Amino acid sequence: IGRLASGLAHEINNPINGIRNCIYAIRNDPDDREQTAEYLQMMDDGAAHASSVIDKLLGYSRKRRAGLEPMDLNNAVESVLRLVSFDIERKNLDLESRLDPDLPSIVADRQLIQEVVMNLLINAVDAVDERGRIEVSTSVRDKEVVLTVSDRGHGIAPDDLDRIFDPFFTTKKTGEGTGLGLSICLEIVQAQGGRIDVESRFGEGSVFTITFPLPATEPVMESDS
Repeated sequence: IGRLASGLAHEINNPINGIRNCIYAIRNDPDDREQTAEYLQMMDDGAAHASSVIDKLLGYSRKRRAGLEPMDLNNAVESVLRLVSFDIERKNLDLESRLDPDLPSIVADRQLIQEVVMNLLINAVDAVDERGRIEVSTSVRDKEVVLTVSDRGHGIAPDDLDRIFDPFFTTKKTGEGTGLGLSICLEIVQAQGGRIDVESRFGEGSVFTITFPLPATEPVMESDS
């Protein structure tokens, strides 16, 4: 609770202090319209960031009930890849997508799974430098459906590996992340019967692996004829 409160205070106080500084500057020189316009935009950005933090925190605390139903994981991954394609192209990243064409359906909430994939891909994009490499794959292993998102980026320091799923813990620079993404991913995956694991070498990259159990199948009744 202390770590959560500390992180929330940090994420909210920073934009609030920035807004107060802007107000102070505008009051000192209210006739400078160019400066006022610039500071108003900065104030709007700060307020939007604070609002985003609160929305994510509320979403984390509510733990929306998942609408579980059979879904195509490959299709969900492809949809997210299209959404983040701009960021991938902007950084000239090398993306390799290896999706098993025979992947069976999983029972999960499609919207929540897409949120997980989106968070992992955004983190991967942020972790690599220009012309870096990201790999996304799906497969079946030991009666489980496996999704892997890996990057050859900065990696995670050994001391941080046990903390990356904590709310508000982030290795990103101030203002670049709230530290709620991975904690939300963990909640979503576990709520749907899956698990999420991470392997990382500092300076070499990270591999996030999500596994889902295969749906239970009804036994086939043999005919007496």
